[in-house]
Amino acid sequence: MFMKGRLLFIFCGFVNLLWAQPKEGKIHVLARAYKDSICLRWAPGSYEGWLAGNRYGYRIIRYTLIRNGKILSEPESTLLTPEPLLPYPLSEWEQRAGEGKYASIAAQALYGVINTPTSAIKEIRQKAEEQEQRYSLALLAADMSPAAARALALYYTDHTVHKGEKYLYRIVAASASAEFAADTGFIFTGPDEMLPLPRPPAPEVLCNEGRIILHWNTSLLQHVFTSWLAERSADSTGLYQNLTEEPIVSFSAIDRETGTILFPDTLSPDTGNLFYRIRGINAFGEMSPPSEPAKAIPCGRDLPVPFISSASTTYDGRVILSWTNQNPAQRNHSGPNEIKIWRSAVEGRNYTCIGKVSLSDTSFTDNEPQETNYYKLSVKTPSGETRFSLPVLVQLADTVPPSPPSGITGTADTSGIVTLTWKKNPEPDLYGYRIYRGNSPEEEFSQITVTPVTGTVFYDSISLNNLTRKVYYRLMAVDKRQNYSALSEILEVVKPDKIPPPPPALYAVSGEEKGIVLSFCGRTADDIKEARIYRTGGKDSFLRIVTALKELPDTVVWTDTSAIPGVLYSYCIRLADSSGNLSSASEEVTMARSFGKTSATKPTIKGKKGAGKRSVELSWNNVRSDTRKVVIYRAEGEEALRSYASVAGNVTRFTDNQVSAGRKYRYVIQPISNDGKHLAPSDPVDITL
Repeated sequence: MFMKGRLLFIFCGFVNLLWAQPKEGKIHVLARAYKDSICLRWAPGSYEGWLAGNRYGYRIIRYTLIRNGKILSEPESTLLTPEPLLPYPLSEWEQRAGEGKYASIAAQALYGVINTPTSAIKEIRQKAEEQEQRYSLALLAADMSPAAARALALYYTDHTVHKGEKYLYRIVAASASAEFAADTGFIFTGPDEMLPLPRPPAPEVLCNEGRIILHWNTSLLQHVFTSWLAERSADSTGLYQNLTEEPIVSFSAIDRETGTILFPDTLSPDTGNLFYRIRGINAFGEMSPPSEPAKAIPCGRDLPVPFISSASTTYDGRVILSWTNQNPAQRNHSGPNEIKIWRSAVEGRNYTCIGKVSLSDTSFTDNEPQETNYYKLSVKTPSGETRFSLPVLVQLADTVPPSPPSGITGTADTSGIVTLTWKKNPEPDLYGYRIYRGNSPEEEFSQITVTPVTGTVFYDSISLNNLTRKVYYRLMAVDKRQNYSALSEILEVVKPDKIPPPPPALYAVSGEEKGIVLSFCGRTADDIKEARIYRTGGKDSFLRIVTALKELPDTVVWTDTSAIPGVLYSYCIRLADSSGNLSSASEEVTMARSFGKTSATKPTIKGKKGAGKRSVELSWNNVRSDTRKVVIYRAEGEEALRSYASVAGNVTRFTDNQVSAGRKYRYVIQPISNDGKHLAPSDPVDITL
């Protein structure tokens, strides 16, 4: 069977160089979105992590964070793999032996046998190399074949996605022991992020000693493509044929360091023109659209363009470029005997020539580079055509964070929309801003933006139907190197008030010679601005407002001097706050103005601290004999008086056990007569524990 014998190394000379991974436990994750599904591909970052995944399997948890453009208050968690995702067992690998060589490579990596030397030192070294080769071959097979990735438990398709939702996927080895602590792999995506594969740039065609060499940049799209196809045609509009049976992978260390691939073609265009183009293949087996064709002219009329083989930075901030020398026989041509060096801060445009060197030179030093630099070389052919090399990106180390955002202002409208504006940061490499929100300046602020905001205006939606009157914001600036500024100063935004105040409590109503006297609580909230008193009776068959009182004390006493003696009137009161919100009406009371003098009996209340300062003891006297019950009002601290308790009319004592040490309490009592009239309340008494 194919599992026995010596392991066949398809890429024997290159495996250790190409696929050896850093010794880390992190799981690297890629995602590809479709209309009805999301495909996930992952790879453990070390041999140990790969072993843990093979042994225990992988768990995939999906968190739904956004639905229809709104961030959910509580993420919805779904375990996509109730049973851990494990590689195929040996029996199933044997049944699938003919499904392709990458499946065979993956199976050999999992179950194959390698003979090792008998020497102890060599055996240890050989064993370590075997482990890395197995791990590297498995990842290579998964990159080259989605079927192999599924068989290795490194591929999963989520078919339960919904349009308008975005998910955070979490992938982790299922082991719960401390034997191997694997970092979790995360990726954030949704079905609406279905994007076509990008078209790669056209390759550069070089001619060297009668051979054609294709040269293209892989660094710009290395996050998208894992392998490449090179195609050739004798006619740019005709049929293209692949130059290789298998996709091309970057093998050499120089290719990986410079982010380029050099690929030779055995056919020479000595008799005519040839056209070349490339395609990229991603980790999900999808092929990109072809690049624009590149024309290869007969070698006798071609001058090779040097390609930048290395670009390094020095300790003092300079950039050194190096390139491959020309064939000496091709330096002596009729055109200019020089190489020009070009630089731009943006790929594809605004290049400036920063220097010239002779064709014999192989390096150039840029003494004043920018933070981001795209370099390319150019030569002029004998026919006068200027040809450019592929660009190489060099970024200087940047650890300086941007300055904190400033000039922040904000307003909230009555629909709950907050508009934030701020000054633009001066840094040229600024990426955007993060927005944070809190309900208190003392609490930890939460980030409310999914991606950095690139402009200087942001709209937030808040709830107005709660008791918090203010909302607070802070901003953080982020540059393109992911350096983060300190948080800005806290911005306080006052919410529009849409919550009406509580209705007032009526303390007393009495009919006297001077009029009908009402006594009520005037401040049920901090922002009370007006008390509106409504009356019906006499000539008024409906409730109408008779007065609006402003600058209200805690207890308001108002006399209706327009009441006609002997006529019954009914009253109720509504309070208005500073935002114009009206409370519901107080209880309705009825009273008639007296024809003569009345003697208002006002009860007297006393209070003292109870034993151990754990209670307040109240007592009172001077209560009328026709009192049915006594209502006790209490206020804690600076709060408004509110109805707290009631006792029978013949009771003259009350003990309040619901108090706290160190707090101040105010009490008022009000008798209610047998016929339901609110009699004159007592003066307040204050007790501090």
